[in-house]
Amino acid sequence: MGMPPQPAVSGRRTFWVQLAATLLLGFGTSGAVWGLLAANMRYVGLFAVVMAAQQGQWAELRAMVKRLQAGALRMRYASVPVVAAPFGMTLGGGLEVCFGANHVQAAAETYAGLVEVGVGIIPGGAGNLHMLWRAFEALPEGAKVDPSTIVTQVFMNIALAKVTTSADEAKAFGYFRSTDGVSFDRARQKLVLRQFHA
Repeated sequence: MGMPPQPAVSGRRTFWVQLAATLLLGFGTSGAVWGLLAANMRYVGLFAVVMAAQQGQWAELRAMVKRLQAGALRMRYASVPVVAAPFGMTLGGGLEVCFGANHVQAAAETYAGLVEVGVGIIPGGAGNLHMLWRAFEALPEGAKVDPSTIVTQVFMNIALAKVTTSADEAKAFGYFRSTDGVSFDRARQKLVLRQFHA
């Protein structure tokens, strides 16, 4: 499903994310993979968010965030594999879209982060929730750890709007899972995606 280039989570983009996830759930297709191949899956159209907030368009902002959250959760629980294939800048809503995927096959040169706090807003597309899920998911079975330490680290990454300099560093920050793949060039990334579809 092709989408015109625009910020990853503009009003139109959240509609497409939710529609694609609904189609995946509704038709119960087996073996299909939805890959998000987009350069610079960037922030939420932050300028539009700030402008809407300044103009008091709260209902519109709530609706956009609700669509993004619903789409990400539908992707997460789709009956078919959902694979995200980010490269370049994957910030804010672009990263939150990746959180909804079952697997990420990132290009080595992927810069990822939840940058919304840098302009005074909280990541709204379930980024906080997914970061916590991933942090606790990564713990070995039966590990004895203080949960507050993990929660603190997750929220430090979010509060400081940390952006990684590579896909491997994104794994270290918890933006991608340790089991997610990294491709060193776009051709190899596309080849790996075809293997998911086979």
